[in-house]
Amino acid sequence: METQPPEVQVKMLAGRVTTLETRVTEHGKEIDSLHDMLIRTEERDRFRDEQLSGFGSKLDRIDGKVDLLSIQPAKESAEKWDKAVWIVIGAVIMAAVGYMLGNIGL
Repeated sequence: METQPPEVQVKMLAGRVTTLETRVTEHGKEIDSLHDMLIRTEERDRFRDEQLSGFGSKLDRIDGKVDLLSIQPAKESAEKWDKAVWIVIGAVIMAAVGYMLGNIGL
């Protein structure tokens, strides 16, 4: 390029400048597009974070309800067994009293 006349050098440099300006413009558009994508991604992340934070509290409430449900049948079952034990004890006592009354002759 240095061996060519100045007019040719200027034209070549002008062509290179035009090419570089075009590339810079395209890169600027790509950067703007990436920036817009980043903003949308951040908005989605923020929305997802809000959803997940609410989901955690809902999960805690469900866990508490499941615990209550698991305790309740055990409590009812224990009450039924207590009643059954008292019925058996009462029957044994009545049998013993009946046996004693039978031996006495009543």
